[in-house]
Parts: sequence; C-alpha cells; structure tokens
Amino acid sequence: METPPTQSASTPLQDQKLVKTAFGRGLVVRLRPCGTQEVRLLEVDESTKEERVASEQFGGRDSDIMYTTDELDSVDPVVGDDVICSVGRGRVAKIVSVKIVKRGEENAVAEAGQAGADGDKDDDGEQTRQPNEQPKQIRELLKYEVELTSWRLAGRSKVKCYMYKSALQVVRKKMLSEMNAQERVEFAQRQKISAVKVFKDKQHQHALNLYAGAVDSVRFVQHDANSSNETRADLIEVMVTCSNNAATCCAQLGRWPEAAKFAQNALILLDALIDKKGLNIHTILTSEEKDGGCGLCDAKLFGEWRVKSYIMIARSLAEKKDYSGAIEILRRARNIIVEYCAPVDGGENRGSIELPSDVATCIPDTDAATKASIARLRVQDKELRRLMTSCMEHKKAEKKKEKQRAQAMFGSPLSSGKTDAAADVDDATGEEKKENTTPPHSPSLRGGAGVRSRNGEEDGGNKFETPL
Repeated sequence: METPPTQSASTPLQDQKLVKTAFGRGLVVRLRPCGTQEVRLLEVDESTKEERVASEQFGGRDSDIMYTTDELDSVDPVVGDDVICSVGRGRVAKIVSVKIVKRGEENAVAEAGQAGADGDKDDDGEQTRQPNEQPKQIRELLKYEVELTSWRLAGRSKVKCYMYKSALQVVRKKMLSEMNAQERVEFAQRQKISAVKVFKDKQHQHALNLYAGAVDSVRFVQHDANSSNETRADLIEVMVTCSNNAATCCAQLGRWPEAAKFAQNALILLDALIDKKGLNIHTILTSEEKDGGCGLCDAKLFGEWRVKSYIMIARSLAEKKDYSGAIEILRRARNIIVEYCAPVDGGENRGSIELPSDVATCIPDTDAATKASIARLRVQDKELRRLMTSCMEHKKAEKKKEKQRAQAMFGSPLSSGKTDAAADVDDATGEEKKENTTPPHSPSLRGGAGVRSRNGEEDGGNKFETPL
C-alpha cells in the first residue's frame, strides 16, 4: 500500500477490469507508471466513510478513488459479463457445474484402518468399495462457456471455449461509442429480446425505452470492410422490427405522432430493400437459418411488416381526424394484402381483400414461413377493414355536418336536394362522389340578346346591365 502519487502521466486501460476490494466492487481505470492501480469504487457505502478517509489508499480524502499496488482478484463472472482470457475477449454465455473425481492419497487409506482394508459395505451388507481401494475425492467446479467476440469467422459461425474461473478476468462492458458495427447489431438484438419480455408484462413504457434504444444504437452505424453481408442483413431486420414494435408501444401509450414516426422509419427501410430484391442482403434475409440466413420470406418482409407500418400510420392520421389521409394509406395496405393473398388465377376476387379461408389455397406450393405470414396478413386484413369502416363513417358524418352548416348559413333553394351525406361517399373506395355542378340551361344575361319568356313573349334584354 502507498499514498496516492502526485499528478503524473498515466495510462488509461482499454479493458478496464472489475475487481474485489475491501470496500466492495471496483473498476481499475488507470495504471500509474510506478505500477499503482487507480481503482474507482462502484459500491460506495456511507458507513465506510471514516474508514476510507483514515486509509492511506485514499490520501485522507473522502473519495471513491483508491490507489493500490496489490494484485486484486476479479469479481465472480455471471452470464452476460464481458471477460478476457488467454485467447481473447468474449461474453459469458453459460455456466455449467462439473465434478472432478480424484483418488485419495495412501495416508487417507491408513486413517481408514481395518475398515478400509476390508472394504465398505452398506446397510444390507453389500460391498460398495473393493478392499484396499482408495477413497474417491469429488470436487465440484464451475466451468464457463465463453463466446469469443474478438474472433470473426465466415458467415454466422461463432467461436466458443470452456474455461474455469481462474482463467477469466471480468471487464467493463463497452460503451456504444467503442463498439464496431457487428457489436452494435448484437447489442440491439439483446435489447430487443429484453423488450419482448417486458412488453408481455404490459410494461409499455419500459419496452418503448428498450426498443428505441435498440433503434438508436444502430441508426448511425458506419460500415467498413469488416462488416459482412450477414451483419447488414441483421441490421435491417432489427431496425424494422424494433421500429414497428416501438410504434406499437407508442400506440398503447396514446403517443400517436411518435408512433407514426417509428412506423415511417420502418417503411423507408423496407421500400429501399424492395429495390434490391435478389441481391446479397435480400438473399440472406430470405435464406433458411441452417444456411446462415434469417429465415424470413417476402410475404413477411414486404407484406406483413409493411402492412403493420401502414396501419399504424393510418391510425395516427385517424386520431388527428385526417380521415381522407387514413383511407388513402389503408388503400395502399389493402393492395399489398391482395398482392400476397389473392388467388393466382387472377379471377373476379383479385381486386377484393376477401381472402380464402384455407391459407394453403392462396398461393400454391408455398413454404411454411410464407403460409404463416399469409395467415397473419388475414388477421391484419380484418383490422384494416374495421379501421376503414370507422374512417368512412367519420368522413360521412363530417360531410353531413358541413352540409348542415352550409344550409344554416346560406339556405338551400333546392328543397328536394340530398340531405343524407352517406350518398356523397363511395362505400367501396371511400372517395367522394362527383356531383354535376353545372347549372341547368339558363337565359343569357348579356345585353341585346333577347330571351323568350314562358308565355312566348320576347324580352328585350338585360335592363340591369351596367356599362363598362
């Protein structure tokens, strides 16, 4: 132990270790030139304040920084911790318990006496250990499965190693600014998994924070030569799904403007991906997982996910009472559903969103993933129709109110005119029906052009025409 050194050059550590100290867990942040470690305490307890001030390690100051030249032990690793070992840096994926059986020494047999020479017997007199056989010593140790993150193999292959606690050193997790593209995508995927769990518990605000954090972590990823096509494909998947799920959380919280923004972000990515159909990233997204792909299909990518975004935007517009805009958005979503779910023979029902009850008959010879997406599209279609009907009814009601206000303000000379606003909206498309606004044939009001009255007499022209 020694007093804190004077201000001098020090080396910040890239892999800052988490260690055990007399005052709780600590983080080794710097290494002084003389070999002194600068440790920041992570569990500062007020009850140890006087003890810390009196200790030479703190230089008589009430601080959360201690200095020591002793070699401090690492904290015990747990699942999810970042660790370094002799082969690189990784993350603890699993902890398993192993038993090590070791034969006892000769003196252990001698201490057993004659019972050891005759062997051991159970209550029934059965022989459990042969005579003069050395007793077994069983030790139980923990073995850690470490997934190395500093190694990169082709495709989605990962390197795993199994080590004991003595070979591992727990280090601080990387900050977002320290991560490369692959690490950011993996971080976003872990955030997504955590968000799914809390969303099921109806903790919508917490889930929104996790989904939004996942989106922000990969929003400005800068790809380089080390970014594989698999990384780029995973980035698109996590961005689209987290954006749509964040929009759902905003809808549950009644924050419709934010919901529309998240849904629009997902649509931008999917629309850009449509232009790259058949290229490397699209191929990886639609390949099976056993082949290193994401196991998705076009019906999910460009059907289910896009419809979900459109419905969320339409609901946001409906909340703003922009029913015409919502109907237009829902019409686009309906066209997508028809594209993936209409019969392939192009019959009479192709322009309809009424889908067959048997999903397998929608598109013959489809795989299981496509059939599952088509089934979910049918569920989305029901929600779409309910929202379309609601928007049309609200639009009709607004049209009727506008006519009533106009009649109250200006009066209507046509007593036989339409009073039901429902007749002014097309039930199939939600568009207003065009009325013939051209007035019936009326006499000309230009001077000098006589018109004939009902009794057959000719009028001499417009007497009220003013000179130009």
